[in-house]
Amino acid sequence: MGFPNQPPGQGWPDAPGDPSSPGQFSDTAQPGYQQPSGYPPPGGQPGYPGYQQQPGYQQPGYQQGWPGSPGYQPMSPGYPGLTTNSLAVASLVCGVCQLFAGIFTGIPAIILGHLARGQIRRTGEQGSGMALAGLILGYAGLALTVLIVIAIAIAATHIQQYQ
Repeated sequence: MGFPNQPPGQGWPDAPGDPSSPGQFSDTAQPGYQQPSGYPPPGGQPGYPGYQQQPGYQQPGYQQGWPGSPGYQPMSPGYPGLTTNSLAVASLVCGVCQLFAGIFTGIPAIILGHLARGQIRRTGEQGSGMALAGLILGYAGLALTVLIVIAIAIAATHIQQYQ
């Protein structure tokens, strides 16, 4: 396809629809080209040479349209997601925050950890590891605080004896 009154194959080199133009798809075989063995012949859906939709294989979960249009189907609820116990999360957060706030978050970590483990046993929620970690951090922080207070008390009595 070229200018008017010109034979095919002359004019613009990549004219769309011109089977003699390089780089254009056509259903006719090019000279010197043969279809490789084991491949289906060209054809299929428009715009996709050689591609044909396999029967019985549709895209799973893909739905045409938008809400309110024909063909739109709302998603089914499926399985409810497993939830993590919020007290377990709070226990872990309080246990980690002991590094900054000391005993003021250690005791709540212990209380929340025990409450969370009880709720997890009753409801089957997730988060038992977080609750246990909050308990361990809470008790470790409490023990460390007690040791520091005892060390300060001993140091204070020794200082008074030497004055």
